[in-house]
Amino acid sequence: MKIEILGPVSKKALEGLLQDAKVPTAIILSRDSMSYIQTVGDCKDGFIVEYQEGSLEQHYRCPSLLKANQVANLFVAYQNGDGDWKEQCSWEHVRFNDGNQAP
Repeated sequence: MKIEILGPVSKKALEGLLQDAKVPTAIILSRDSMSYIQTVGDCKDGFIVEYQEGSLEQHYRCPSLLKANQVANLFVAYQNGDGDWKEQCSWEHVRFNDGNQAP
């Protein structure tokens, strides 16, 4: 399942979406077409989180699987423009082959 968030979302609503994820679910919160935070996963195995800032050269992934409440905290902080949201996780740069796929 894929969910794209087009407007402000509360932490409670986001946690509800994530906690209901029994099958792999992708959620994307976009500032524009090239700047966003996204997650994919489920409650059983955890969630992968990535963000991008303006171009594929600025794409990053959290190396740890996160729980639903951690993902909700990241998304809400990102949405609110809180400058410290990036400090809630360590991030690894993702290099893309041919500009389309992560290795």
